[in-house]
Parts: sequence; C-alpha cells; structure tokens
Amino acid sequence: MNSEDKGRVLKYQELKKTFQELEKEEKQLKDYLSINVFNYAQNKDNLEDVFAINNSSLDFYEQTKGCSNLNSNIPLLEINYLTKYYASRKIPSLLNVNLRIYLGDLHVIVGSNGSGKTTLFNCLRGLEDYEGEVLLDGKVLDLKGGFSDIVSFVPYEFGWNLYETVEEVVFKRFSDLNLTEVEAHNYIRGALEQFNLSYLRNYPVIDLSLLEKRKLQIIVALINDPNLIVFDEVFLGLQQHECLDLLVIFSKLKRENRSILVFSHSFDDFSKFANTISILSKGKIYYSGLVENLFLTQQNKYSIVTMDNKVALSILSKIKYSYSYNELVDTIYVKFDGKLNMLLFQKECASRNVVIKEIKPMETSINDLYPILVKAGSKQAIKDINTQTYFTPK
Repeated sequence: MNSEDKGRVLKYQELKKTFQELEKEEKQLKDYLSINVFNYAQNKDNLEDVFAINNSSLDFYEQTKGCSNLNSNIPLLEINYLTKYYASRKIPSLLNVNLRIYLGDLHVIVGSNGSGKTTLFNCLRGLEDYEGEVLLDGKVLDLKGGFSDIVSFVPYEFGWNLYETVEEVVFKRFSDLNLTEVEAHNYIRGALEQFNLSYLRNYPVIDLSLLEKRKLQIIVALINDPNLIVFDEVFLGLQQHECLDLLVIFSKLKRENRSILVFSHSFDDFSKFANTISILSKGKIYYSGLVENLFLTQQNKYSIVTMDNKVALSILSKIKYSYSYNELVDTIYVKFDGKLNMLLFQKECASRNVVIKEIKPMETSINDLYPILVKAGSKQAIKDINTQTYFTPK
C-alpha cells in the first residue's frame, strides 16, 4: 500500500469516527425529545441550539472533499429564469424564478395558496414544460426524462394503493428502479429499523398514521441514495411533537451529505432550523438567501403589556421610539435601538410607578420583510407580499 492509499485510509477512518460520534449525538437527541416533547415551549431555546443550522454546518462536508463526486462550491441545484405560462401565454404562473441550493442546505420555499409552489414543484419533477434552465451540480438537465438519481421527490399526496403493505410499497419502488429482490430485502430491514417502523412491515398503508406515512415516503425516497430530497408540504397536518420527529430525521439527512428543499405555506416550522429561504408570491421570487439576513429587521422588537399603557405610551413618545399600540389586545409593539434603550424604558416606567406585566421578543411578521423587498427594488413586491400571510402572529 503506497503513501497515497494510506492517506486515503486514514482519512476514511477519521470520517467514520466523526460519523459514529454524530450517530451517538442523534441518539442522545432522540432520548431528549422523548422525555421533553411535551415541554417543547419551555425547552425551545435548548432545541434551537441543538438544531442550529448556519454556515458552520458545512464544516463536516469540507472534510469529505475528494470523497464525493459533487463540488460543494458549485450549487447542487441552480434554477435560472424559470418561467411557466398558462396555455394562453398571457398570464405566467411562474416568472423568472432564480434560486441556488448548495450541499448541506436546508432550504425552504415559502408561499401561500396560489403563489406557484405546486407549479414549481411539478416543473422540477419534469411534469410541466417551462422556459429557463435547471442545473444539477453545474450541468443542465433535461427534466422530461427525469431528474436523475441525485434527486428524490416527496410529494404531499402519497399515490399508493392504501391496501398495499409497507413492505410492498418499498418493493414496488425497487422494482421501478430495476433493482434486485436481494437488495430490497437488505434495504427494507435496515431502513424500517432506522425509522422505528419495523413493527409495521406487514401493515397496510391505510393503517398508518400521517407521521408514519411521511417516514415511509422518506424511506422510499432514499432508495436511490440522493444528494437532494425535495419535499412538498411535509409538515402539513402534523402535531408539534411529530414535526420535531421529522426535524430529527432532517438533521441526520444533512449529516449524510444531503441537501433538503421544502415547499411550505408557512415558515413557522422551519424558522429556527433552515439556513436558507426563498419567498414566492404570485409566481415571483422576492427574496432568496440566508435566513439570518431576512431576520435582521426583527432584532430588538418587543411586545409590551403594562398596568398603565397610557403612561407607557407617553414615555415612548418622549424618548421617540418606533412603536405602535393595538387597542384591541391592549398591547404595545416597540422597536428598541438596543438593550440599553430597553433598560432606559424600564427605568422610566419604574420611576413613574408603571408596572410592566410582560415584555417579550416578537416573532417575525410580514412587515419585517419590507426592508428586504425594498432592497430588491420592487414596489410591486411590497404590494403583492402585503396580501399574503407567511408568519403566524405570536
């Protein structure tokens, strides 16, 4: 064995050790969730730390360079000026859609009903004709013939015979891919065990819960070992603890050198876990980029309830903060310039015997998107986005 081969073996051993450590962390995380799932609200901050996805999420994949045929510096999926017209060609359902997804991204495309999500999803699946181009790992693909083995799609609808068993559903996919029965047996045993579905192997699909069906979809999607998995409304209809269960799976998929693209009507489920986002409204992308950049306008925004909101409002007016008051819920909304200014407000309230009953950070509202949209240089963007709702008020 020459020195180059020895180097590769050592590198492989290091990666194997790293993966085993990640497997151990995943088990600890599952144990944590099983104990604390009903205390989600109290433990949300801890979960955010566990699931945090940021630029450093690619650190592990940097070590695998040379061990994969994919280049992490090139977008895994790149969409350029994708346009889809209705039959009349007068009204586009999608217009000049552009976005990029890199290796290790958890990217969410957010849009309300009628925004064009389903049309874009079907374009990527090769079910719709379109103008523009779609590139996979830098190469233009003809989607009419399928999207290659690098990508799997998980639609909202299941499309199965509800009376087929879990095993039969998996076997059917193996048959479609012209894979052997031996491969199918080996795969299904390990996959069902990994997803905690072994006891359902001979159950008909109709007897599965929604979460179990979603897990089965992922098992089927992983058969061709894709680098990118595209989900359509995967969290719709699930309970909060079930969403967390899927997020554990997403976390593991990322560790396995995979990217995840999710189409969703709401960003609430992903706001603390996705690292990139695209906002789709009436067939147009009005923002596509890092989540952290989108949330810059949210910093230092609070909702405040006091025993005397009239006096509190007079304090805010003198200090000249940006604020508003909702009389219906008797709540003040204010944006402080920093922590010191928030403390100054509290000090002024104390000096005038105004008791602050509640002060808490605000979740992102649609108004927080305005500065981003203005930077995009589109007044029409503000008008369009204003008619949609992507974020649920706290």
